[in-house]
Amino acid sequence: MPTGWSIKKRGMICICYVDDDQDEHFIFESALQEAFPEIKLFSFFTCDDLLAFLKVENSPLPELVFMDYNMPGASGTKCVTTIKNVGKLAHLPVVIYSTSIDLAMRDETYNGNAFKFIEKQSSIFKLKEILAELFSEVFESRSIRS
Repeated sequence: MPTGWSIKKRGMICICYVDDDQDEHFIFESALQEAFPEIKLFSFFTCDDLLAFLKVENSPLPELVFMDYNMPGASGTKCVTTIKNVGKLAHLPVVIYSTSIDLAMRDETYNGNAFKFIEKQSSIFKLKEILAELFSEVFESRSIRS
């Protein structure tokens, strides 16, 4: 667990994960469960499913959204733009999660107001390290503001 923040201090933390690939869901969920079993994960296969969930009045708003860049229908960057245009969702940090990273994709992602762009990992160990760094950055900065 990263230093400086704790789930016990913050209460329940939930995140959302959007990817059209079942294998990627397995890798992400495995890494999250091993490293951060207290975090509640909501998984979706399309942007539309995520948006429907987020617009339900009693749905918990996630602290963070992970989204595949390449998805059928609404791409990750289109989905980020849609999220940022919904008042109650505009503050959500969205991490674009992709198998490859090139400069044009990175620029498109940041221009669409994504919080981060990270490369998918085939190693659960490496993904756990990346998640720990990212959660520390996000949750420590929010603890300071709260």
